[in-house]
Amino acid sequence: MIKVLFAPPHQTPMSEMLPLAIALHERCDDIQPVFLLGHEPLRPYITQLRNADIPVHTTHELLRDPPPQPPPVKVLGRERRAWLGHSITEIIRGLAYIRIEKRLQKAVHQTLNQIQPDRLLLYGDRTFGVEAHALKWARDHNIPTAVLPIVPFMNEKFPAKLRKNNPAFNASESGPWINRRIAAKHPNQVWESEDGAKALCYRAGIVITRLRMDMLPPNPWVNGDSFADQIWVMGDYAKQDLIRKNVNPDKIKITGQFSLDTLHHAYIQRETRRADYAEQYNLDPSKNWISLALPQLAEHGTHSLEQHWNEINHLLTQLTSLRAQVLISLHPKMDSARYAYLENEYPIKIIQQRLYEFLPTTQLFIAAFDSTIYWAAAACVPSVLLGYLDFQYDVSRFQTVTNALDRDSIAQICLNWMTKPNHDFKSEQKSLPLFDGKAFERITNLIRNPTN
Repeated sequence: MIKVLFAPPHQTPMSEMLPLAIALHERCDDIQPVFLLGHEPLRPYITQLRNADIPVHTTHELLRDPPPQPPPVKVLGRERRAWLGHSITEIIRGLAYIRIEKRLQKAVHQTLNQIQPDRLLLYGDRTFGVEAHALKWARDHNIPTAVLPIVPFMNEKFPAKLRKNNPAFNASESGPWINRRIAAKHPNQVWESEDGAKALCYRAGIVITRLRMDMLPPNPWVNGDSFADQIWVMGDYAKQDLIRKNVNPDKIKITGQFSLDTLHHAYIQRETRRADYAEQYNLDPSKNWISLALPQLAEHGTHSLEQHWNEINHLLTQLTSLRAQVLISLHPKMDSARYAYLENEYPIKIIQQRLYEFLPTTQLFIAAFDSTIYWAAAACVPSVLLGYLDFQYDVSRFQTVTNALDRDSIAQICLNWMTKPNHDFKSEQKSLPLFDGKAFERITNLIRNPTN
């Protein structure tokens, strides 16, 4: 029996890991999925895993106490002293984190010594918490590791942009001395933007902690290129992108994505499912259906709560001005109770099914992040990317995606797509994930034979 460990760092990868684990449990007699959870928001998944008869271990008792905060540092008015205060604070924070992380590492390693997993499937090799310590254990015990294809394309510009605008990550000459020192000694931890601005991938305190514990990723800007043995990707376009980023081609395996198997099945059954959803949600099948991956701006930390709701309301106001059914998909990080009131404010429907289950039944897809744009293109659904939010996504390879750079143009762009009779998806096949319903087969082959 091959024990496959999942140790998700937060909710996002559970949308891929949980269905994959259930399929492994139900369809493979020789593979046993096991979960190790240590992030408090993952607590609700414990019941789901147990109901599916999948072993789950937790470190919740360990994480119940809040981590100690570094003592406040008095910062005087002069800018130089302010940055000096930041540097000292980060050093204190790093020393405090070492104690906390060693405690967590001990608990994780003790649990894994009991489980004795044979494989580790990762969200990434640059994450925090339980997954990072599970990866360290796997490295120490020569256990094969692989990064799952959670997102179709690795865009390092987005996290770099977030850090560039945050003074705590500033590694330029105007930044704190601790950041500049880290940048000088560990240049791979720095992203330099086109305008010459420099930013660290991690706060200085985290770098200090990870250095002391031999867990600092050598290349944190490319997920999978540091400690993972393999990077599983959705298609050749993703493999070629990683090769351009100097990733060893031998560690890149094209598997497709398990969710795309479900999407493929939904695509084949799209007419039947459309009729089912029309009845379930009281939708008008004679209208165009627009699927919207509601932007998780506040949850992602890119916008304040006020800005988040301003953008949501502005977007829904434009979309509901069209003669179309607007169907909302919520990200796993989004609390559905928080958004339920939108159905009373606007003529929309929040769909309970996962996006990949109903996306092929719609005529147009709208998203702020590019990962699901690939799903839509695979399912032959034209898309609108909310480019005005400036997340630095490049969708120029797609002929059936409009990058909306003006927030007031959304309604007109949607209208243009819905009145366009034909969409040519054939020219985009090289830019798309494998979409043949066989990702699960390729994934299980690699689990059984990691060197294949």
